[in-house]
Amino acid sequence: MTKEKEIEIITNAALELGKDSYLGKWLVNEIPFLRHSIEQDFYPIGIGESERIAHKTISDAEKHACDLLKDAEKRANKILESAENEIRRKKKIAYDRMRDILSDIQL
Repeated sequence: MTKEKEIEIITNAALELGKDSYLGKWLVNEIPFLRHSIEQDFYPIGIGESERIAHKTISDAEKHACDLLKDAEKRANKILESAENEIRRKKKIAYDRMRDILSDIQL
């Protein structure tokens, strides 16, 4: 069967179903896409396949977002730990300095 014949059959089917049928309105709207797919030797993706691709895309995006959040949490914890260490270090310096000052005053 030729591409032209397939396009003709699907176009006639869409027109025969009409816009008042369940599939007719949808099929009429899909004719340009189907025609292009056939002319370009692309296999048209059906609704089920589109849904599967969409769900996989969403699932992959959610996993990537979770990975990003985990990475951000690890980085934030490292920054927090570093800040806490710096605070402890400066506190010790201040404490040691106050001790030295108090020691000098008591002499």
